[in-house]
Amino acid sequence: MDPIAPLVPTDERTSRWQALRSPALATLVVFLALAVWHFRLTWVAPRRATIGGHGDPWLFVWFLKWDQLAVAHAHSPLFSYDLNVPAGVNLMWNTSVILPGVLLAWVTAWLGAVFTYNLLVTLALPLSAWAAYLVFRRYVSSQLAAGVGGLLYGFSPYMVAHAMGHLHLILAVTPPLVLALLDEVLVRQRAAPWLLGLALGVVAAAQLLTAEELLASELLAATVALGLLVVLYPRRVRTHAPYAGKALGVAAVVGLLLVAWPLWVQLAGSQRPHTPIQRPGVEVTDLANLVVPTGLQRFAPSAAVAVSDHFTGNGTEWNGYLGVPLLLLLGGIAVRRWQRPLVRFTSLLALGLAVASLGPRLHIAGHITRIHLPWRAVQAIPVIDNLLPNRLMLYVFLLAGLLVAVFADAVLSRRSPRRKVLGMVAVALALLALLPRSPAPSTRLDVPPLFASAAAGRIPPGSVALVAPFAHYPPTVAPMLWQAMSGMRFRMPEGYFVGADAAGRAQFGPSATPLSQAMEAIQAGRPPPPPTPAVHATLLGILRGWRVQTVLVGPMGHQATMVGFFTTLLSRPPTPVGGVLAWWNVGHTLTQGPNSQPPQVRQSAGPRATVIAKPLGASTRPRSPGEPALPAPGPGSERPSAR
Repeated sequence: MDPIAPLVPTDERTSRWQALRSPALATLVVFLALAVWHFRLTWVAPRRATIGGHGDPWLFVWFLKWDQLAVAHAHSPLFSYDLNVPAGVNLMWNTSVILPGVLLAWVTAWLGAVFTYNLLVTLALPLSAWAAYLVFRRYVSSQLAAGVGGLLYGFSPYMVAHAMGHLHLILAVTPPLVLALLDEVLVRQRAAPWLLGLALGVVAAAQLLTAEELLASELLAATVALGLLVVLYPRRVRTHAPYAGKALGVAAVVGLLLVAWPLWVQLAGSQRPHTPIQRPGVEVTDLANLVVPTGLQRFAPSAAVAVSDHFTGNGTEWNGYLGVPLLLLLGGIAVRRWQRPLVRFTSLLALGLAVASLGPRLHIAGHITRIHLPWRAVQAIPVIDNLLPNRLMLYVFLLAGLLVAVFADAVLSRRSPRRKVLGMVAVALALLALLPRSPAPSTRLDVPPLFASAAAGRIPPGSVALVAPFAHYPPTVAPMLWQAMSGMRFRMPEGYFVGADAAGRAQFGPSATPLSQAMEAIQAGRPPPPPTPAVHATLLGILRGWRVQTVLVGPMGHQATMVGFFTTLLSRPPTPVGGVLAWWNVGHTLTQGPNSQPPQVRQSAGPRATVIAKPLGASTRPRSPGEPALPAPGPGSERPSAR
C-alpha cells in the first residue's frame, strides 16, 4: 500500500528528533499559556471556583474526591455506596475519569478536588493540542505548521464547548496517538507488530479508564477509516492484512487483560442499565452550526447567537462550528491537493465523520427535518447506541488540523513571499473565526461552612444524611459538592448519576420515592403533600428504610417551605449551624415515631427486663457484596468511615 505520507529518511528523522525537543517544549509552553489565559478568571482563586457553570463541573469534583479516597483507603474506585443509598452507584457507567483521578489523587489530597478539577480542565486543552502537534510532525517538516494544526485541534470549538462541564470529553490526548499508531499498523508497518499492538492496547485501556465514550468513538472512527482504506486501496489492503491482524490481535488481548476487572464490574456488577442512556436524535450537530457560531465564540453576532440558541440539546453540546473561512480553506486544500494520498484520505474521512455527527435526522437551525441520515442505520447497534453523534466532531477537528498543517507546511516552503503571505493570511482567517470568547466562564463556590469546617464532625462518619435540595439532576447537584467538600463524611440516598431502575432501564439519579417527589415539588415551588397520617407514616418509613441519621436543609429556593415540611415531619424544629438547618439524631426520633418496630425485650439475669430498641432493618438486612455496614440509628451510634 502506498504510504499516506512519505517516510522521512532515517538520518534526517534522527536529526529532526534531536532538534525537535526544544521546539516541542516551547510549543507546549505556548499552549499552556493560552489555556491559563483563557481560564484566568478561575485561576484567581482555583480552590474557590470552578471552570464553567453549575452542575456537571461539581459532578466531576465529586468523582475526583471519590478517586482520592479510594486510593487513600484501598477501596475500589469503580463502585460507590456514598450515593443512592442503599443500592450505590456503578461508576463504570458514569463519567468518573478514574485514571486521571487516581493519578492525581495526591494533588486532591493536598489542594482539594476543586483544584484538581480546574487543573485537569486547564491541562486538557494544551496537552491535547500538543499530542496532535507531535503526531502532525510525522507528516510535515515545519514546526510552525504542526503547531498551527495542533492549535486548531486542542482549542477547537469542540474543546471550548465541552470545557464548560464535560471533563472526560476534553482529555483528548489519545485520538492523535491512535491516529499515529493506526498509521503504523495499517499503512507503514515498520515496527514489530507485537510492539505496536502492545502500545495500542495500553492506549485503549488508558482511554477506557478515562472516558469510555471516547474509546467507543475512536473504535467507530477507526472502523470507518479502515473501510475507507479498503475502498481506496483494495488490493494493497489484502497484502497488509496479516501484519495488521497480528498487531490488532495483540492490542485486543492486551487491552482486555488490562481492563478485565473494570469491564466485569460494568457488565456484570449491580446498578448496570440495559437500555441506552441518552435520548436519540437530540445531541446532534445542527447543519447550521457548521457555519453559525454560538455564544462561546469571540466573533458571534447577536443574529447568529439567536439562531444557535435554537439548536437542540444544551450549549456544551453545540460543538460543530467550523466557520466559513475554514470550510473554504479545507475545500481548497482538498481540490488543489487531491492527488496526494494523505489529503484525499483525510478529506474523505473528515467528511464521513462530519455527516455521521449530524445524527439520524437532519437538523437545520433547530428545526428537525424529515430527512434521514446514515446515523439512523447504526444508532441501534450496542455500544453505538450510547454514543452522542455530535461528539464525533472531535475527530473532524483533528483531521482538519492535519489538513491545515499540511497546507501551512506547503505555504511556508514556497519561495514566493507573496504566495507565502496569502497562504498564511488564509490560515489566520480560518483560525480567527474560531477564536473563543475569553475569559471562560467561572462559577464561584458557595459552600455552607458546615461542610468545609470542623463543624461537620457533628455528622456521624459514614452515616446517612438526607440533604435538601434533593440532588437528582444538574440544577440540584450542589449537595454532591457539599458532600465532597466534607471529605465524604456522610452518605446520601440521592445524587446525579447514571443508574438503573428496577427493570434495568437507564435513568439519571435514584428511583423516585414519595419523599424525593415531595422534596422536588417544594424545590420547584409546588406545595408539599398534605400532612395526613398516612402520608406522614409513608415518609417516615422511607427515612427509616434509608437509615437517615441527619437531615440538612442548605441554601436553596423555597427554603422556608422545605424547613416547614421537615419540621412537621420530624415533629421538632431544626438547629441552625454552619449555614444550614439541621435535624440531628433523626434515627432516634424515627424509632420513637409511629409505625416503628416494637422494641424487642431481652430478659436479663436480674428481676428487671432490659429493653433494647431495634429499628426496622437495623441488623437484619443482608448487605450487598462490598457494601459497608450502616450504623443503627440512634444517639451516639457512630462507626468508622467506610473509606
